[in-house]
Amino acid sequence: MLYDKAMAEIRIARENNIACQTMPLCWGIIDLRVENVSPCPKHPRAKEFLPQAEVLRLQKVTTEFVNKGSKLSSSTLALLEILESSTFSLKKLCKEKRAHGIKGVCSLLRINTDKVDVYDKDAQYIGECLDAFNEWIRTYGGYSHIERTVDMHLIGPFSKTPNVKFIYGESHSDADRDEKTSRSPSERTGKPCDFIFWKNGNEVGIGENTGPTHKDHHKKSIIDFVDVIKVARAQHISFQTKCIEKSGSNPLPLDIQNKLKLVPVPFFQVIGMTIRFYILIQIDGDLYGIWEWSSQDLPKEEDDIITAVFLCKKFLIHRNWSIK
Repeated sequence: MLYDKAMAEIRIARENNIACQTMPLCWGIIDLRVENVSPCPKHPRAKEFLPQAEVLRLQKVTTEFVNKGSKLSSSTLALLEILESSTFSLKKLCKEKRAHGIKGVCSLLRINTDKVDVYDKDAQYIGECLDAFNEWIRTYGGYSHIERTVDMHLIGPFSKTPNVKFIYGESHSDADRDEKTSRSPSERTGKPCDFIFWKNGNEVGIGENTGPTHKDHHKKSIIDFVDVIKVARAQHISFQTKCIEKSGSNPLPLDIQNKLKLVPVPFFQVIGMTIRFYILIQIDGDLYGIWEWSSQDLPKEEDDIITAVFLCKKFLIHRNWSIK
C-alpha cells in the first residue's frame, strides 16, 4: 500500500515517548520540506517513507495551495509594489499616514487612486503595519529581541489582518485540549500558544515565538516547532469533528473527506529575528504533511521598509488560508 512504510515508521517512532517531544513523525506528520532546513534539519523527510511519485504529487499540492493563497486584490498589490520601491523614509510615510491616512500615503507616492482603494481594509492594514514598525524603531531602535517586545510591536500588529481574529498571550488551545482528551481517560489542558487565530468560532491557525536565538533555546525551538505542528493538526481534526457532528455521519462521505484534504492549516514560528511560515495538509486519514512556504528576517532598522512590506504581504497570505 502507498502509505504502509510511513505508518510503520510512525509506529516505531511512537515507541520512544521522549523522542515524541522533538519528532513530528510521532504525531503522524510527514516532513515535506527540503533537506537541511531548520528547525530539525536532520529529521527524515518524506522521500524516506513515500514513493518519489507521491512526494512530487504532495509537493505539487502544497505549491498549488501557496499559489492560490498568494492571490491578493489588484489594489493591495499595487500599494505593496509601490512601497517596495519607495525612496521615502519611514518617518515621512508614517507622518503622512497619520495626517491623511492611506490616501495621503498614496498622494505622497503619487499613486493613482484609481489603482488603490484607499478604503480597502487590506490597504488600511498595511498602513497600520507601517505605523507599528515605526513605533518599534522609535521606541526600541529595533535592537530589543525579547520575545514579548517583538510580539507586542511586530508580530502582534502584523497579525491583525482583516477578517481574522486572534488571541494573544499563552492562551490554551481548545482544539489541542479536545485532541488530547480523546486519547486520555481524563480531562486534559490544551497547549498554551502565543497566537491562536479564530474564524466563525473555529481555531484556524497558530503562531509561536520561541524567543531570542542562543544555545539554551536550541532544544526549546525544536519542542516549540513540534508543539505548533501538533496544535495545527488538532485544529484540522477539530474541523473534521464538527463536520461529523453536522452531517451525522462517521465516517464522513467520501466527497467531504476529499474536501477536507483541501483545507490547509497555516502556522508560523519565530526563532530569534526570523519568522517561518508553514501550512499543514491532510494527506490521508490520520496522516498529515507540513510544508514551509516562506521565511524571512524581521525588520530591525529604519531602512528595512521593504522587509516590513514583505512581512505585510506574507501575513495577508497567511490570512487567506485562515478565512477559507
